[in-house]
This record gives sequence, structure tokens and C-alpha cells, in this order.
Amino acid sequence: DEPVNWTAGIVNRSFEEVAAASEAIGRVHPLIRNLANETVIGGRRDAVDRLVRALDASFFEVGIVSTVHCPVGRAVEDDYRALHSFPTTAPEGVTFYSGVSALPYVPTESLAAEAITAQAAHPIDYPALIERAHADGVRVFLEVGPGASCTRLIDRILGDRPHLARSLCAADRDPLFTVLEAIGSLIAARVPVKLDLLYGQEPSPVGRGKKPATSADVSTRWITIEPGLKPWNLPSPPAVEPEPERQAAPPDSGPIAIEPLPVEPSELHSADL
Repeated sequence: DEPVNWTAGIVNRSFEEVAAASEAIGRVHPLIRNLANETVIGGRRDAVDRLVRALDASFFEVGIVSTVHCPVGRAVEDDYRALHSFPTTAPEGVTFYSGVSALPYVPTESLAAEAITAQAAHPIDYPALIERAHADGVRVFLEVGPGASCTRLIDRILGDRPHLARSLCAADRDPLFTVLEAIGSLIAARVPVKLDLLYGQEPSPVGRGKKPATSADVSTRWITIEPGLKPWNLPSPPAVEPEPERQAAPPDSGPIAIEPLPVEPSELHSADL
């Protein structure tokens, strides 16, 4: 029942180095393998300080901590599993991954509770998770939680291999701009995006002016992107004959019609961490 001054942070050492040193010190644990040479550690503050000195490592303390991803959670595994057991319906078209095993699973009531319990009592191997997802064909990674730490790690893990990683909530940036920038990146990557939750049900005009009155005008002057539609592409402009000298320019013929590309939208994926 003694009070515990628990803290956590990142050290620039491998998971294996941290595990070996922490075993000798006690009451401090490796929590997450971030990268090959970066590990999240946690434990009593005095033990964490001793571990950092023993490793001669840099230490970046994180602000919000909890006693998860370590053996402390094993003492309450049964209760924790029961606490997270609820009727579960797996959504279609979404693949879930375990942050502990890095394996995909179908979230039934028992498997979802087991995955949540596992991450409370065992460390997370983030590179293994991202590598498995990428091997399975995942190319777009959206970080929806606060900060952009996962986005940073994904870019480091995958390097120059094809992928897009974006954060929706970077701590040091304007929240709305961050969301809009991420949406723009998705559209540029030809990922179907539904914008009505952001801008309302009515599509936004391509250019200035009043809303077109006819359906024919809507099809050429307005753009809306919804699930199921193929990505858009602007066609090449038609060839124009050179104008005779002093001849007046032709009147504006209006915006160019936009044609869909024959590309099927990618399946969305998520990971429980």
C-alpha cells in the first residue's frame, strides 16, 4: 500500500539493453520498443533515475503516465479482462492488430478483451506492428490521438518505402489546420474522403459564384467526395489553335469537367495500441 512515484520516458537505447539493465535494478521496466535504438521505460522514479545513469542514456520524460505495458498489470489480469469484456461487433472492411503480438485479429468479445489485457501486462513492439501492417498492404497511417509521436516512428520505421503517415492532432500546431492538411494529403494520395461532416451536406463550389441550379451544372461545377467514389483526376486540356493577331479571346467556357480514375479505394485499417 505504499505510495509509488511512477514516471515514464524515452531513452536512446535498445529494448534489449534496457531489459538487461532494468532486471538488475528492479521496479523499472521497458514498456515500448519504439525503434531499434529507442525505448519507452517506466517505473519508480528513483529506479528510473538509476537505470538512466546505468545506461548512460538520454532521458525524455513523458507528461502522462500509467502503469501499463509491464508486469505490474499481470497481478490484475483476470479483473482487467472482465472489465473490458463487452458484446462486440467487428466492423466490415477494418483490420485490427494487436500491439503486443503484431498479429491481425477479428475483435470478438473475448479476443478484444484479451488484446486490451495483453497490452496492459506486456510490452508493445511498435516496429513489429508497423512492419506487419505494411507487409499486409497497409500504406496509409493516420494518427488520431494527441501528439504526433506515432507518425514520427512510422516514418522512421518504413523509411523510403511507400507509405503516408499523418497526424490529426499535433500538439504544436493549429488543430483545424492539422486536420485540413491531413485531409489534403489523403486526397492527393487518391484516398476517398467524405467531407460532409466537415463542410455540411451541400458540396462546396469549385469557383466563385452562386450554386448551379441544374443537375447538369452540379456535375461539372461542384465536387463532392464520398465513400465508394473513385478518386478524381483533372483531364489534360484540349489543344488550342493559335489565335489570329488582334482577334479577341473567346469567352470563358466554364470549369473543366472532372472524370474519375479507374482506381478502387484502399481498404482502411487500424491498430489497437
